[in-house]
Amino acid sequence: MTPHAAPAVAPGRAEAVREALGWWLDEPPGPSLAQAAGIRVAGAHPSGRPVGLFKLLVLAGLLEAGSVDEALALVQAIDGAVEAHIADGAPLEQVLEAAWAHGAAPALEERLVHLPRWRRALLALPFKALSPSQEARALLRTLRDAVTGPTLGAGLVVVVRELARAGWRLQGVEAIDWLPFPPAPDGDATT
Repeated sequence: MTPHAAPAVAPGRAEAVREALGWWLDEPPGPSLAQAAGIRVAGAHPSGRPVGLFKLLVLAGLLEAGSVDEALALVQAIDGAVEAHIADGAPLEQVLEAAWAHGAAPALEERLVHLPRWRRALLALPFKALSPSQEARALLRTLRDAVTGPTLGAGLVVVVRELARAGWRLQGVEAIDWLPFPPAPDGDATT
């Protein structure tokens, strides 16, 4: 019987996620990833939609496909189109055109195709599901199960940690380093 090899992961993607998580877990002085990207998480958007959270999901998806610098530059370049997509229902094509105009790498552009799914699912969530005062693990599960599904992996850790850094009172956030999927057999997740 031969041992099972670990599933192959694209080296660029794995390195980008490690870099992003390392950046956050080390908490360097200065701005957070969200601040560096110009994402305002605190406070309500005039549309009443979770624009800051959506932009964090976009940033996290891009971090899974490229370097921190590439992801931050692209998020800044497509910010207006992303905001119009979540707040006003603008078509995905506007976001893709903004990414193309920026000269985004194909791997980064590919991550943007998930935005309509994330938008629909995020807007369908009950208000209480996005409470800024809850267990960090519960928010991770909600985002994974109801919004991103398997389209976002370790980036969800970045999202929740950035929310906590922006002032969300998420209990247990310091213990979050990965969201197990599916949950452990006894129903209690471990990190």
